[in-house]
Amino acid sequence: MKKNMLKKALLFLVTLATGTVQGVCQHRLVETQYPSAVNQTIVREYNYPATVSYVETATTHYFGYADATLSILNTEIDPNIFVRDFVIFEDYVYFCGWEKLQQTTKGVWGWFKVNSLMQSNMNYHVYDDFDCGQIYADTLQSLVAFRDSMNALHVAVVGSMRDGNTKDRSCMLDITGTAGGNVWTYTMGVTSGMQGYYEKISKVCLTDNFVVTVGSVPVGCGVVNHRVHLRNNMFQPGGLQDNAYYFPGDVWPRAWNFAICPVDGDMVAVAVKFDANAVFLSDGALVYVFHVPSLSVGMNALNAIRLDLGTSTNTSDIYGLRYSRHSQEITMLMSGNTMYGVGSVVFEWPVTTLFPTAKPFFLPDRMMTSMDNYNTQQHFLTMGYDNSNPSAANFFIQPLQSNGICSVEELVIRGPVDFAVKIDSIPYTTCSKKIVCSEKVSQIFFPMDLNVKCSD
Repeated sequence: MKKNMLKKALLFLVTLATGTVQGVCQHRLVETQYPSAVNQTIVREYNYPATVSYVETATTHYFGYADATLSILNTEIDPNIFVRDFVIFEDYVYFCGWEKLQQTTKGVWGWFKVNSLMQSNMNYHVYDDFDCGQIYADTLQSLVAFRDSMNALHVAVVGSMRDGNTKDRSCMLDITGTAGGNVWTYTMGVTSGMQGYYEKISKVCLTDNFVVTVGSVPVGCGVVNHRVHLRNNMFQPGGLQDNAYYFPGDVWPRAWNFAICPVDGDMVAVAVKFDANAVFLSDGALVYVFHVPSLSVGMNALNAIRLDLGTSTNTSDIYGLRYSRHSQEITMLMSGNTMYGVGSVVFEWPVTTLFPTAKPFFLPDRMMTSMDNYNTQQHFLTMGYDNSNPSAANFFIQPLQSNGICSVEELVIRGPVDFAVKIDSIPYTTCSKKIVCSEKVSQIFFPMDLNVKCSD
């Protein structure tokens, strides 16, 4: 019952916060109680005002659906499956993560139809044996779904690999098939395992013409790394995907702490958490926007901002990045021990300004671990848990370009960053296989209630 309440809570929060429900004051922050501590959340807008979310507690894992009925319907999935990302595409949820086995883990990918979750009869399909030669995916980190110019369905997924000695290799998967079908084909690109070199590709996004990834490579003290794939031919022989693009050289990125999102056309925004070093004397977050086709000839950021986050007390990480075409703004979610205290902060700034000023909204003692656009991109929506009561799942929304409501507006120190691109040709090793997904049946469905913690 508590799982369904979580979904309802999310929808209820968003609905009331945007004023959809008439005659009721707007509620910005609500929570619902789970039977054990919440470790991870992912929230995505479905058909406004509906949402789909994933909640991972210490004992049980759930998907949930919420809509204007002010009820959230939850379903339990296999507790050995740990979801790390999901997208909703053409009424299907495609998810990825890892599956816990006896002695190891395997990267897992799967799907289900949103309507089956709504109707409490959810069957979900999974596959957990992605390999290329003797190397297999141990975790799948991030994914996007799209159709190419021939209307073929693709799901592009990035993850990490294990070859018996190290987890430091990465992979890209191009999974193709028919929505609702059990038989799919994947092409896997495996990054180099040469001595002294490894990639940690952790995030992927989709532009009009490209699939773009971001991660890190420890060249010297570490650099940011991108690979670019054509949507219509992700592993074209000799294509852009075989180049690694490194920059900037003066940032020491944290290996998995990245976020990426599309902006307009073939532009992307990237957020990187980096450690203090000889150049930057405090921990920080770097956010930049670039035009993908310009990357191969040397990128100059169209828009860049560096946030100085402090050193000894800051342990916060990046949990989301979104662009709103409606407001022409980027939002970034960070949570942990932040520069403003323990809690979460959403930074908001315009992309039309060369050296923008960030507006932070701070949520004290709330650990929000996911973010999405909401209500035709007029709001941001976050989901997480109460740090003082970790079994309480929280939902919070805020209109963009507004004064803070149920949050604290803060100031931030920012500075410009210089970019220099280095290009190396390091081709993928590729393999292609057909796969058959196994079907799992969810048996437990239940609704949950919520409590309003803060409202207008």
